[in-house]
Amino acid sequence: PIFNRNQGEIALKLAERDQKRRLYVAALQSARADLEGAWAALESLDTELKYYFQEVAPRLEKTLEITEKALKAGEVSLHEVLDVNRRLLLTRGEILKSLRDFHKARVEVDRAAGPRVKPTGQ
Repeated sequence: PIFNRNQGEIALKLAERDQKRRLYVAALQSARADLEGAWAALESLDTELKYYFQEVAPRLEKTLEITEKALKAGEVSLHEVLDVNRRLLLTRGEILKSLRDFHKARVEVDRAAGPRVKPTGQ
């Protein structure tokens, strides 16, 4: 007992600490990967939505306006106006799907980032 400095217990506690540290590091890496993936999806959807709102939808709306004027002037058929209108409606549907996916990705980023912590004393 004189030379027993509780080395067995110390070794056991060090091994437990090392195991907990490995689990912590693995969880941290997984959380970072989740956050990076969610953030990348959010950025991609943001770019997609900007493209829809700034490029595609305005062009289709302008095309519909021009086609309707051409119909009134007798230059195009009703079928052509309906086709442009159908494309505009399909695009709006795609915009709505992208908005839904964007908000889902936003929730995923918030989930992956974890709760916000307020500083103490405030």
